[in-house]
Amino acid sequence: MLQIIDELINLANDIKKAVEEGFHDGKVKCIVIKENDEYDHLRKLLSNLVRSPNPLLEAKAMKELIDNYGYTQKDLQKILGLSLSQISQRLGLLKLPDILQKGLEEGTLKFRIARMIVSLSKDKQEKLAEIFENEGKLTEKDVTMVKREEFEEDLKVEEIEIPASL
Repeated sequence: MLQIIDELINLANDIKKAVEEGFHDGKVKCIVIKENDEYDHLRKLLSNLVRSPNPLLEAKAMKELIDNYGYTQKDLQKILGLSLSQISQRLGLLKLPDILQKGLEEGTLKFRIARMIVSLSKDKQEKLAEIFENEGKLTEKDVTMVKREEFEEDLKVEEIEIPASL
């Protein structure tokens, strides 16, 4: 459908140029299809999704297409030209704490950093959200530090006393 929309836009531009150069009278025979609100919303959603520079807005649009219009991730892959991994990464952003989503939407949190955070546990995400809220930014170093804490907690290293008689 997006291809059709793009083709129509290109056709309209070509006709306009041809009229300006005197090669066409500007009259085109066409069939007018009345759109309903749902179709119009879907068309706008798809059109904006293709042109979106913001990964969180892309994720929200993808989720709406999946939840409300029955699209699958495979469908989105074909329409958007993204890999399934990229689509999954975008959708994962919707599971981030609200403050991080807001930062991503406003551009104060980088997509690269947000992708790193998605793979962490909820409590580590919340810790990073606190850092972001207090400092107004997150760096790769912040994420690595919290990740390392998580790794060290998983190890649960215990000190044991070795008898001197050995």
